[in-house]
Amino acid sequence: MKKTYILIIPLLILFGIMAEGLSLYPSAQESLEEQSTTIRSSDSAPLFVPGEILVAFRPNTTMDQIHAMNESQGMTILEMNQGLGIYRLRVSRSVKEAVAFAQSQPFVANARPNYILAEVAGEIITLLDIESAIHGIPTFLRHIYTRPEAKETLLRTLVDYKLFAKVAREENLDKIPEVERKINTAIEKALTEAFLRRTIDAVSMSEKDLRDYYEDHLKEFQIPEQIKIRRIVVETEVEAIEILETLEAGAEFEKIARERSIGATAQSGGELGWFGRGRLDPAVERAGFTLKKGETSGIIKTPSGFHIIKLEDKRRARQQSFSEVRNRIKKTLQEQKQKEVREQKRKELGQRYGVRIHSEFLPEVKVHKIGQRDPRDLIRALQEMLERPH
Repeated sequence: MKKTYILIIPLLILFGIMAEGLSLYPSAQESLEEQSTTIRSSDSAPLFVPGEILVAFRPNTTMDQIHAMNESQGMTILEMNQGLGIYRLRVSRSVKEAVAFAQSQPFVANARPNYILAEVAGEIITLLDIESAIHGIPTFLRHIYTRPEAKETLLRTLVDYKLFAKVAREENLDKIPEVERKINTAIEKALTEAFLRRTIDAVSMSEKDLRDYYEDHLKEFQIPEQIKIRRIVVETEVEAIEILETLEAGAEFEKIARERSIGATAQSGGELGWFGRGRLDPAVERAGFTLKKGETSGIIKTPSGFHIIKLEDKRRARQQSFSEVRNRIKKTLQEQKQKEVREQKRKELGQRYGVRIHSEFLPEVKVHKIGQRDPRDLIRALQEMLERPH
């Protein structure tokens, strides 16, 4: 059964690719050409949202630089989409001029108009809308949206959302208790994410904090002695003796490993990469750490067969410098402080608003639709996920 689920993963990915090409909603049989006619803007409509542009800044750009650019050009921030790393800016000059100016700044990665991709009953779907939708897709599936037909399929889905949501409101479907519950849950989730993001973004640390952590945790940043080896593994000692004699006669270790080794690394010439102590079979490790660079071992017997190894290289143990690990320390401290802030806010708000947990009723919680696992359930789950780009 385990093999079934291992094999189903590539199938899911393949299904995702196929599903995007076919479309996952009732109008799936329409050609993309036919779909396009209902969603492309008319010639008289603006091609982009007037008075605003989208700007992505390069890593390490400071807010001071962003504010200075905005003030010099009369631009203001309308939205900071942190997930995408995109700022939506209100501009006082023409969109074309504002884009050209932003692109000329060395700390700007790219600048574009916020193009209008569709209009539905007076509402618009913009470039930022569709990029946000793609960002909501799991990372391993996003490459699908490099294809023009997949982008257009997703755009049609967003159009459908607006169409069906509009008529649903007109028919008061948003007042149905089950629907209201889903809407409220989505609102609460979005607001929670926004509040926590703002709270976490306020967490800061000084250079002294980083250096103090480094000094207090020097052992964490020690790199032990490491070796890089190749190996040949065979089933019998007789074969190992024959191979060792061939190597001593001048045969190339890598070539013999490819031809004779039964190890998983045979195709790479037996290369195992870098290893520290405690990661290899003890007998192989002892031999590896006693060899000199370029030397080949004798025959090493292990439960998996008879090994012959060659030491490719060796690294001495060393202490990493602060500059090497600074970013790692910063990330660690940020995560620690963010967790502390989150817990502090949870406790503070719980006391302010009153929180009571009645866990004694948890046994009453039922999980519906459980039973024997069926790979088709995974495919259906993936289909639902692709149909829900937000």
